[in-house]
Amino acid sequence: MTSLDAVRGWLPRPRADDDKEARGRVLIVGGSLRYSGAPLLAATGALRAGAGIVTLAVSRSLALALAGRQPELTFLPLPEASAGVIDASAARVIAAAIDEGHYRSLVVGPGLGHDPTTDALVLGLLARVRVPAIVDADGLNALARTPEWPSRLAKDTILTPHAREAARLSGGDVGDARVEWAQQRSRSWKAVLVLKGACTVVASPSGDVFAHDRAQPALATAGSGDVLSGCIAALVASGLAPYRAACAAVVAQGEAASLVSREVGVRGATATDLASRLPRALERLTA
Repeated sequence: MTSLDAVRGWLPRPRADDDKEARGRVLIVGGSLRYSGAPLLAATGALRAGAGIVTLAVSRSLALALAGRQPELTFLPLPEASAGVIDASAARVIAAAIDEGHYRSLVVGPGLGHDPTTDALVLGLLARVRVPAIVDADGLNALARTPEWPSRLAKDTILTPHAREAARLSGGDVGDARVEWAQQRSRSWKAVLVLKGACTVVASPSGDVFAHDRAQPALATAGSGDVLSGCIAALVASGLAPYRAACAAVVAQGEAASLVSREVGVRGATATDLASRLPRALERLTA
């Protein structure tokens, strides 16, 4: 069992000679007209966790709607199947952009929605990318609808389901033995698994496991999972291996939630509150 002290030791420390390229580039694919905020929250999580450059790969309609909302972001407008829906052909565009832009990590799924073209987009992207991919939300739902989906995963994939998404992926409930369940599924799926909940469990295909059992009620709010995905991506982009990045992001978000609980309160706390505390949380954890 990986210890909390070990995870804290993995967190990257700022260096005086760091530049934005050293901190790494993150690309986030997602969004739809109904869920336009989800990719923006993931991008904010990545920025607040220290990524040097974050790009939103969203439909052309959504790129126009989100432009200027977060001035530090860059955009990759993508072809649409219909208003706000990314066309499956965009997988080739995204894969080329990753290679050309030297992105180090990818988030797939926040707010993507479900359309006949979105499942093909997710699968086409995972077949093409050569950087660690964090699959969340509607990216996970696309996998769950795909027969024998584990064989479609790229190397170093990180899956971030909550219990209901995990049940859809596995075809059965998680149950009470969350640590054992996560270890078994991570091995069989050959992916790092972040099983979110009051006790979040991170497992690797090699058998490593970390349980963050410090429950934080402030995390029980819409969008907190999107922020976590962005945080994981930022830490991967900084150079951490997928399992270590996932563990470190879970701890960092837990610390941010602790700050939110004290400063804002639990009721009414938002995912934006969580993201805004990530820099201070990371500072406290690495002090």
